[in-house]
Amino acid sequence: MLTVLVSEPPSPDALERLRFTLNRPVSVAMAPKEAILAAIERYYGSADSGPGAPPADSEDQEIDFVEVAERDLEAGGRRAMIDPDHPAVVRTVQRIIGGALQWTASRVLVLPVKGRLKVGHQTGDAFYFHEDVPLQMHYPVLVRLMTMTNLSGLIKVHVGEKERELHVAFKPTRYGLAALIEITRDPSAADPWQAKASRLGYNLVDLCQQTVPTWVLELVPEPIVRKHRVLPVSLEGDVLTLVMSDPPAPDVADQLRFLLNRPISIALAPPGAILAAIDRYYGPADPEAAELISEELAGVPETPVPPTRPKPAKPPKSSPAAGQAGAALFDHLRSTYRDEMFGLFEQVRSGPQLCQRDAVSGDLEVVFSQSHLMSLLPPEARRYVEDKIWALREAVIARLEGFLADDPLMRGVAMTYAEYLAGCRLQEGRRASLNPAGMRDAWINFVHALAIRCFPSIQSNGALLGFVSREREQFTTKIAELLEDPSLVRDPKASREWIARFAAQTTTDEAIDFDSPPVIRLVDLLLAEAVHAGASRIVILPQPERIEVAYRVQKSAFAREGLRLGLLYPLLARLAVLAEPSGEFSTDGGPKPRRFRPAFRNTQHGLAALVEILPDTEAVETSRALAEKHGIEFVRLDRIDVPQGLLERAARAVVWHKVVLPLSLHEGRLRVAVSAPPSSRKLDELRLAFNCPISVAIAPEDEIRAAIYRHYHSASHQPAISPAALSMLRQSSSTGAKRAKA
Repeated sequence: MLTVLVSEPPSPDALERLRFTLNRPVSVAMAPKEAILAAIERYYGSADSGPGAPPADSEDQEIDFVEVAERDLEAGGRRAMIDPDHPAVVRTVQRIIGGALQWTASRVLVLPVKGRLKVGHQTGDAFYFHEDVPLQMHYPVLVRLMTMTNLSGLIKVHVGEKERELHVAFKPTRYGLAALIEITRDPSAADPWQAKASRLGYNLVDLCQQTVPTWVLELVPEPIVRKHRVLPVSLEGDVLTLVMSDPPAPDVADQLRFLLNRPISIALAPPGAILAAIDRYYGPADPEAAELISEELAGVPETPVPPTRPKPAKPPKSSPAAGQAGAALFDHLRSTYRDEMFGLFEQVRSGPQLCQRDAVSGDLEVVFSQSHLMSLLPPEARRYVEDKIWALREAVIARLEGFLADDPLMRGVAMTYAEYLAGCRLQEGRRASLNPAGMRDAWINFVHALAIRCFPSIQSNGALLGFVSREREQFTTKIAELLEDPSLVRDPKASREWIARFAAQTTTDEAIDFDSPPVIRLVDLLLAEAVHAGASRIVILPQPERIEVAYRVQKSAFAREGLRLGLLYPLLARLAVLAEPSGEFSTDGGPKPRRFRPAFRNTQHGLAALVEILPDTEAVETSRALAEKHGIEFVRLDRIDVPQGLLERAARAVVWHKVVLPLSLHEGRLRVAVSAPPSSRKLDELRLAFNCPISVAIAPEDEIRAAIYRHYHSASHQPAISPAALSMLRQSSSTGAKRAKA
């Protein structure tokens, strides 16, 4: 609650306007007018002196800035430049913008020129200039304009009861950074002048629609025109009509009659139109400055547009692994979202980002309209802008972080945007994690952009900060409306369940991602288990309450104990990272490295991974050649089923220890599979172990281990395999076809 002092009780309308302008509750207290004026002069300086003094011919029309940046904590250390919050700077900015509005200008250019700061106003094709501003006010004025500019590159002001928008752009020039302010056209801008002329009994002249003959202009010398800011427009009989912005005082009127030696009549026009007409007919008062301003305005669009994030003309081709992972992510999102929702995501992706990180340091950058010009500011000015915007931006981020932590629905939708962003990056050939929990900046950028899109009144970080602090229920309602819109989601009734399930599959409160030690070791464990069992495939499949992990060992399928559901996306992200850029990866554990090829699938309960363990074809050919050399039978064990009676002749520990598998029994001789021709001592060990004569066949060692696991692994002590996992394990693949052919 801000308490303000007034000398007279305000009307309800004035009080409401004051609350709106200050954007906070207001209470009123009374004080004598003289005491208030003395306090204003003591705290803000005199209104009659200094570089910020208003023009003498300005109207007594109230101009209230709607979104003036709040005062934040000062940066440490003393600045060499004038403090942009100093009253003189505030008054200068007020004079520049207020004068342009008063004089119906269409553009304002604040331009440094050879040791001075020119302020040029444009009306039509003509320019006119205020009194020069001291050069030391250059960057204080510019950075104040920067911090006043909202997210859309606008400064909003109130002129009386009407709101006006000013488009602001900054551009480098030969003498330093300049500011270009375009004032949106308002057909009713001349209404106050028409009302004033009617009230005082004068005609209002539209100088843009009127051409003044040269012989009429010659009746008034240029020094008189510029000194009194008058323009001759017509001569009727002996009476010369002069256009002024205000009726002249009697002594001024008498002086003009004396100087011109003829009777005069007065008509009114806005001061900007008069000054522009004087420059048009008599030439610019400052030709050098006019030429510079014309050069700087050349090629500048009439409505400055904030630059958007550049996109590569030809994005690099994505790798096989990245392309497949990106396609799987989009398939996952399309199971619930329509293309219209993707359009919304793309608007967020291409728009301004609240959380934007420096490519080198990784720190959050200060983001505002045209922030690419920060490097052109001197250190003191850059530090001021960073301090002002950084503090407010950090407060907004903190509020949004709290909002996302408290609202699971909002968090889930924001994470699906992060998944969309990862899919886009993968398809563009850039590295990206599949884990949306590791992209918290993307969550905040999504909520930030969505707030601006859904609530047009939010046009600054300050307004957004107030909104998420006080109007969170409205935001929650808007998110619910998005998920119930049939043009955005395929099944509005099931969309909430899909979002909740998706959010449950990520660990958001433990900072677990693909590069965290628990995930690295867990992936290594799963791969090592599969290799030990001789598996050819691994399935990592989400279920409603757990992660199902299953192996295909030759023609059989086995499951291991399930994993915590929140580990799903870190596991998938780890597999995707390992597979970059070729789509395959290998491990160094064990006697020889093994190669893996992960692929990703969209399933009923979410994104899943199918990992192919590529066969060692060299080992198969080596075993075949070894069998031929020693005249021993060579066998493949993929589809051989050993009778249960033979399995019972040797304990499980024995066959695992000796890496041997009984195959058949004929006339009392047991035929077993071994990986290498046995020595006589090895044969004696096998006879004692099986208590019968032995004959051997050669098979690849990996196939022997897989067959031992398949025959001796007890199915009664393992979890049941879901039909979805079984289907994925049995899917045909090019690798499987090659193995069958071999």
